[in-house]
Amino acid sequence: MSETATIGVDATPRVSKRFRLQWEEAQQAWVLLYPEGMVRLNQSAGEILRRCDGARSVAEVVADLEQAFAT
Repeated sequence: MSETATIGVDATPRVSKRFRLQWEEAQQAWVLLYPEGMVRLNQSAGEILRRCDGARSVAEVVADLEQAFAT
């Protein structure tokens, strides 16, 4: 049986220092740069990762996303 890792709502996620998140104007998309290359992110992934700054909690990230994309 495998265990599932969970993260609490008070955790403050951030992108590892080995990676860099940046807006790529030529691709009109967020990209994640790492030593071996680059990953083009879809809109949802970019919006989530740019909020994972180590200052905001998971709850704050979720609340911000809910407000930004309220339908």
